[in-house]
Amino acid sequence: MMRLEQLRHFARIAETGSFRKAAESLGLTQPSLSHSIARLEEDLGSQILVRSRRGVILTPFGELILPDVQKVLDFVDDIYDKRDRAAHREQGRIAIGTIPVASRSIVRPALTGLRRSYPDTEITIREGGSHEVTDMLINGEIDFGIVSSRSEDLPVASGLTSERLLTTAFVLCLGKDHPLARFESVSVEQVTRERIIFYREGYLVHDFMKSAFGSAIERAGHLTDSIESAKWMVASGLGITVLSAQALDEDPYFERGTLVFRPITGTHTSLYFHIIRTSTSTMSAGTRAFVALLHYAAQRAAKDPA
Repeated sequence: MMRLEQLRHFARIAETGSFRKAAESLGLTQPSLSHSIARLEEDLGSQILVRSRRGVILTPFGELILPDVQKVLDFVDDIYDKRDRAAHREQGRIAIGTIPVASRSIVRPALTGLRRSYPDTEITIREGGSHEVTDMLINGEIDFGIVSSRSEDLPVASGLTSERLLTTAFVLCLGKDHPLARFESVSVEQVTRERIIFYREGYLVHDFMKSAFGSAIERAGHLTDSIESAKWMVASGLGITVLSAQALDEDPYFERGTLVFRPITGTHTSLYFHIIRTSTSTMSAGTRAFVALLHYAAQRAAKDPA
């Protein structure tokens, strides 16, 4: 059976009019090229080239098939070109949406690992609450997202699928000199007597605090839409707040001992991070590698705040 490389050899000889020139351009020895053409002629059952003093001459059959051979080669080259363009599109860009708390402890180390295997990949990272990230995915703005839930099995909208990434918990964040810091854990009742820094609607921590602390939220001293803002507000003595345990990872306030965290008792504090994507999406090699690295980073970042 004829092979694609044999057709390329025939076309190059026809183009150059010389076995020697064709062999040089193909990076082959002349005997290897002659052997390839002999095999092709054997498969075709007819001679296609004749050597003469004037160089190489195509036989009538060779002249007849040359246009078709060139069409085949052009068609195959076009397929390879489309493959390369598709691979560049798939591996060249990845857009991810994530809740802010996952950026430092999970996304950042995963991204560092991805750069080693896919150094030319362009990454777009967008942050928002879980609802916002889900909307980004539904609207086709991201390839996949990281969201949080208080349920082990994330209920997702039609057309989406999810996989659990990390199990963690909500913890109380307070200044090291705060009276509650002397306790190993703090009850919901104790929290409700304090000035609480609350979060705007749209973040899961908002929903948790509202369900756990009830009417005490109405007396919340301050409101923010940023975890980082909540930390410096606590460090400034403006109140106490709630964070995901992952928000403590490599945080300078906690590393310096300015802030401390305590487990909260009297309520369900478990928190789950999930990766979501569309059910019909096909992940590129780069995206699959990124997701695998996220799982690895999540395993390393896992904490038991208790």
